[in-house]
Amino acid sequence: MVKGLNMAWKSGYRKVIVESDSLTKIQLLTKDTNSSHPLLSLIHSCKRMVADDWICDVFYVYREGNMVADWLTRLGHDIEIGLLVLVDPPLGSEAFWRLKLFA
Repeated sequence: MVKGLNMAWKSGYRKVIVESDSLTKIQLLTKDTNSSHPLLSLIHSCKRMVADDWICDVFYVYREGNMVADWLTRLGHDIEIGLLVLVDPPLGSEAFWRLKLFA
């Protein structure tokens, strides 16, 4: 999530919606965090980015209700390890994307 937020900011996007099917992640971003949490610095980095000078809304979504998230999950099993940047949203009901893969 930190990398995604950072990429969005550096790319000049100033209206961002973050959706995650991890309720734990969303709660870590939206609620107070225990000061002894092992990922405290990472959580604080995310919170700072979300609170920066842009519109950045964070939502929990059910994976079963999000066809794009489901497609991304399946895609993750078929690609090499690295950073995947999706350029365009899926076309119609098919989840086809133009993509760039960075190792």
